Amino acid sequence: MAIKRQYLFGPVPSRRLGRSLGIDLIPHKTCSYNCVYCQIGQTTDQTCERAEYVPIKAVLQELEDKLKENRAIDFLTFSGSGEPTLHRGLGKIIRQAKQIFLLPVAVITNGSLLWNKEVQKDLAKADIVLPTLSSAIPEKFSRIHRPDPGLDLKTIIGGMVEFRKKFRGQIWLEIFIIKGINDGEQDLELLKPVLEKIQPDRIQLNTSVRIPSEDCSISADENDLTRIARFLGNQAEVIADFRPKPNGRNRSATEQEVLDYLKRRPATGDDLCIGLSISNDLARKLLSSLAARGLIASRKWEGREEYYFLN
Repeated sequence: MAIKRQYLFGPVPSRRLGRSLGIDLIPHKTCSYNCVYCQIGQTTDQTCERAEYVPIKAVLQELEDKLKENRAIDFLTFSGSGEPTLHRGLGKIIRQAKQIFLLPVAVITNGSLLWNKEVQKDLAKADIVLPTLSSAIPEKFSRIHRPDPGLDLKTIIGGMVEFRKKFRGQIWLEIFIIKGINDGEQDLELLKPVLEKIQPDRIQLNTSVRIPSEDCSISADENDLTRIARFLGNQAEVIADFRPKPNGRNRSATEQEVLDYLKRRPATGDDLCIGLSISNDLARKLLSSLAARGLIASRKWEGREEYYFLN
């Protein structure tokens, strides 16, 4: 019988974290931002209110069950359908997840709530926090991230600076580059001193590699990202595509596992082969069956065929 996971997905191939077991604490597209580049679509519930969006006990039970599968995992990663710091039980789940798996924990966050004292406390036990800051210009910031009306750029930047002073783990700050919006000389000159105040351990340049929610999110090319990285200094790096090591064997997988994966992120057939450790033949079979039943669809983008979950 297929096991339906509500809160876990993967492990998935991550360009930053290797083979990452996703932990999703937020209902689909509940977020404080509505980013134009988001790969899972428009925000449907925009909020800054923290709550127990999904039951803590159920998440921990799924983690206990997942441990029995003995799958290769590099990181436990809080990410998925929305902004993970909106869950007020995040700190408790991080602490207990580390006890269950004895693995490092990463939190992929938009960084919008790092000024919140409770959020800072919840993130204290994480090993890596990966926030995003794509512009120091308020108009550009709003155009890219379309934040909740209760947020402003000055407060968000101040929160990142304050969090850096308290947090003992690593901060890998993502800058999402959109061609023609935040890749100009003025954008970078104003952003650089802000980064110096935040003092992240790494500055990671990203761009659209999956279908974005808005057509205005145009991918930057490798030369542009390399130029920006050189300008920002030694801590800056272009995030390369993940190239996993062969695991030497293929496992079986169910349609439900594929659905759980695609609910959180669109994927090519190759992505599924890597993330679920399955063969190309099985991936094609599962995708074909799910598409025939109207549960998923595909679309072409930049020469790749990506599959996505139909709500």
